Amino acid sequence: MSPEGKCVIICPPYRCTSDTWPPIIHREKPDLSTKTFIIDDHALVRMGVRELIRLHEEFECVGASGNLQEASEMVAQSGAELLICDLQYASGNALSFVSDMTQNRGVRCLVSSAHRPEVYGPLCRMAGASGYVHKSASPEFLIATLRAIVADQDGARFHGLADEKSGQSDVEIKRLHSLTAREWEVLNEIGLGSPTKVIAKKLHVSPKTIESHRASLKRKLDIASKDLLASYAAELRLGGT
Repeated sequence: MSPEGKCVIICPPYRCTSDTWPPIIHREKPDLSTKTFIIDDHALVRMGVRELIRLHEEFECVGASGNLQEASEMVAQSGAELLICDLQYASGNALSFVSDMTQNRGVRCLVSSAHRPEVYGPLCRMAGASGYVHKSASPEFLIATLRAIVADQDGARFHGLADEKSGQSDVEIKRLHSLTAREWEVLNEIGLGSPTKVIAKKLHVSPKTIESHRASLKRKLDIASKDLLASYAAELRLGGT
């Protein structure tokens, strides 16, 4: 009731948090907002994407993390429905993480990475991701892609595939698709410059097993030498062309 005796009705999506006049009125997020979780190992990126999400009421940021293991637990606790995640972390490549989230937990994933979209876009799609946005894309494009994912629209959810794909990329993609999850882990470590013994210790296997994976990677990727494999792995990791 106002001082003049007039009845003031406050309807959703607004709420009053004050008994004084004039009342303090807040606009609430709609109940149908999509719970969104951000995973990126750069704190500034997490902060920027979080602030971007907060500008759009159809999304609610329920958490953020820079670590895959921590994120796995936090996603379950937060009830997140949609993930925005990078591909590369100190703990390894996130393709297996994306696969687990989408196929085993029913959480949709948008991958946002600086890696080559013509190579990693199809790999992310194969892992179950709903979209891929290169980090050079605009904030508006990221939001548009999130909306397309929530609405289950086919559209251009995999940024950079149509205009950057080539015949050579088709061959490369098929080769990369043939790699096992463990071979991806080994390739990632090779890209970091890790020697065989270090990789073996990290993956809890013998050095002989890692050498076997190296040989398999060279065969599947049609790479002739150990040095060329290391260069290729580093290029993939850094998102080079």
